[in-house]
Amino acid sequence: MQIFTTKDGFPGNKVTSFAACKTNLAVGTDKGVAIWDGKTCLWTPLELPERFSGGVIKDVGFDLEGNLWIASGNGLGQYQPDCKMVFAYDGSDGLPNSDVERLQVLKDEIVIACYGGFISKAVLPTSGCKTRFLPVNFSQDSSMRPGMTLKSVGITGFALAHSSSGWFSTKGAGLVPMDGTEGEPIGKSQGLASDWVEAFWLFLDPKDQREKILVGTPEGLSLVEGRGVVEKNVFPYPETWITGVVLGKTTVESEIESTDSLSSFIGKGKVIYVGTKSSGLWRFAEGGWVSLTAENPNFPLKNVN
Repeated sequence: MQIFTTKDGFPGNKVTSFAACKTNLAVGTDKGVAIWDGKTCLWTPLELPERFSGGVIKDVGFDLEGNLWIASGNGLGQYQPDCKMVFAYDGSDGLPNSDVERLQVLKDEIVIACYGGFISKAVLPTSGCKTRFLPVNFSQDSSMRPGMTLKSVGITGFALAHSSSGWFSTKGAGLVPMDGTEGEPIGKSQGLASDWVEAFWLFLDPKDQREKILVGTPEGLSLVEGRGVVEKNVFPYPETWITGVVLGKTTVESEIESTDSLSSFIGKGKVIYVGTKSSGLWRFAEGGWVSLTAENPNFPLKNVN
């Protein structure tokens, strides 16, 4: 395991987000952004406008042109490496407010979530230019969204096929489907472990292409299939605050097929990695959970963002 810190070029040691594009990586921290050059194998802090410098970066993402989008509590930024410029976005560019919590870059659009549960979208700009954002789930002539703004202070994640279709997770209003308009949220009253969803991972069942979702909450890991909750919590330690969840493939498939409910849910040859707020990093494979933090004494912290 190799650990990168401020000694290697990070602006801060608390990593909040990361993104990859070809041979480059970008890492958002509590004090700015660093970019990894795959050719030189070096991290370099990105010089940001004063409004962003020193502030917490909440999310980062590359578009297909290699431009880096940066979400922060002081607005949205876009770094265009071709012209070595950082463009700043705020209310004058159509943002509902300057506290940008999450972003997802699609093929030709970018979708952002701002404090209060507001979602906006914009066409990706050409080199050297800016774009303008339009509302997705609120009215342009009103700063209030009935219901949602009162139940949720923010959005924690996206899984969008395009700007008006997919899912997003919230801090207090559960997991919300979108298909042109917002659908009925899935929350605690529908069987989810909590109304606060910290992270989720959506995938399609290879047999029937049905949507399945691993949902991380402060009360554990829930399973959702279609629009219903299959299990409230499958994490072995109840009330564990799940901060991140990723589904991947195992490098070596076991000849013995596990029959537990979680293995059946994700399918054969799959592995789950789960980050927690105080119990480190965990892995689920072949029917069992293993603490990677306990296995590796060099793991830096038990708090995994």
